[in-house]
Amino acid sequence: MSEEVYDLCIIGGGMYGSAAARYASANSTVKVCLIDPMNLTEEEKKTREILSSYYDEGRIVHIAYANPVMQVLVRHTIKRFRELEKLSGIQFYHSVGAIVTAEKHSSIFFKFLQGFEMHDVSYIDISEKDTLKNRFPYLELDERDHPWLDDDGAGYINPRNLVEAQKKVAQLQGCHIIDDIVEEVKMLQMESICSMPTLLMYRDELAGMPAFAKRSLYITAHTIS
Repeated sequence: MSEEVYDLCIIGGGMYGSAAARYASANSTVKVCLIDPMNLTEEEKKTREILSSYYDEGRIVHIAYANPVMQVLVRHTIKRFRELEKLSGIQFYHSVGAIVTAEKHSSIFFKFLQGFEMHDVSYIDISEKDTLKNRFPYLELDERDHPWLDDDGAGYINPRNLVEAQKKVAQLQGCHIIDDIVEEVKMLQMESICSMPTLLMYRDELAGMPAFAKRSLYITAHTIS
């Protein structure tokens, strides 16, 4: 790899890092790179089996919030999910509904109802015992809980597919993705560049070359000092 100078180098390509890469690379005048290991090293495989914290299917998305601001934000978020799926060709959002509960006749109970009505949230009241039992025979709720089924586009995401979708779109927009781990970051003064770039030393078994960037963004799960 030749010594290239990036405008922005993003370290860490998880749910936040991949999104940052996608949005930063949307500006064609900005040269972006994302440094992120795709797989565990042989040494890491001895102590753990997964690469990151987003290896799950349990990221629930629902509009049925008591807070009206959250209702609006989540509606917009779901639209962006669909947009990203279309751009990347990778499905990660599954609109299967979600159950929300509140203690019967509590303040949060009435806030939920008020929010549903004010913002036209589509929901199904499944508080009747037979209704809940027939639709979800495997669920057993406390008798004090009042359940609703959020049927307004709620569901869950596959975080790994979301990350892959973000990376794919970032790459299509010109982001250079480096499959490696950053080992050291130094500040250097280079005569050929007006600003002070950041030197990113990353482990590369084939080349071991550094990457240079005018700015760096750290979005890592953990660092080792």
